[in-house]
Amino acid sequence: MGRTGTISLKLGLEILLGQPCYHSYEISEKHRDHIPVWRDIFEQLKRDPNSSIPAEKIRKLFKNYRATTDHPACALHRQLLHIYPQAKFILTLRDSRAWIKSIRETVMPHKPHFPPTFAGRLGERIVLGAGFMYSNTLSFNYALGWDVDITDDEQCAEAFDRRTEEIIRTIPPERLLIYRVADGWEPLCQFLNLPVPNIPFPHANSKEDMQRMFDTMRRRRNTMLAIILLIVLVLIVLCIILPICLATRS
Repeated sequence: MGRTGTISLKLGLEILLGQPCYHSYEISEKHRDHIPVWRDIFEQLKRDPNSSIPAEKIRKLFKNYRATTDHPACALHRQLLHIYPQAKFILTLRDSRAWIKSIRETVMPHKPHFPPTFAGRLGERIVLGAGFMYSNTLSFNYALGWDVDITDDEQCAEAFDRRTEEIIRTIPPERLLIYRVADGWEPLCQFLNLPVPNIPFPHANSKEDMQRMFDTMRRRRNTMLAIILLIVLVLIVLCIILPICLATRS
């Protein structure tokens, strides 16, 4: 789940594997065309939780990637278990109360970063890609359970703990590493049968990092909205002044 060290793990896996690791950041930065695909997957699972996701659809999303962390893929551990029968799984642990507190302070606050207004939707389209937050919220809700009220912190924390237990029951122990990013390279490298790098394990995406990122996003959104507003005002002025000038000349 997001806010359990998924960016640090992504960076660590990229060092170990020498290939890209899929993450929600990859979607907004490189693959905005993936947003409707993920949306359709989770809307299908909302209609019918027991329905199967075509393996080819998942493989196409992960083309040129060796691993994946974070949303939306982390919600699909049961499906990925069968689509990739040789894959290994890493369950990143965190105290559930600390986790939901971090969620509310960063990626999913009670007051949304992009409210359901014209300006909010336009800002999301510019900064993250149209529908990104909706798709991400669907994956979050599916991971915790459709019956969980994701605006309720207590329900989310309890669902997080249930999900951790369900993953441990579902994934064969030889394919599962239960991991905290604070443990660094050793358990990760042992699990993947890879040598320990001679560089420090990457630690990134702290609460402060996330807040700086969202501040940057808001500034970018506000700048783009100001530019759009200026263009609209110029067009309005031209539409008013140009006919007057033409009429005066004639």
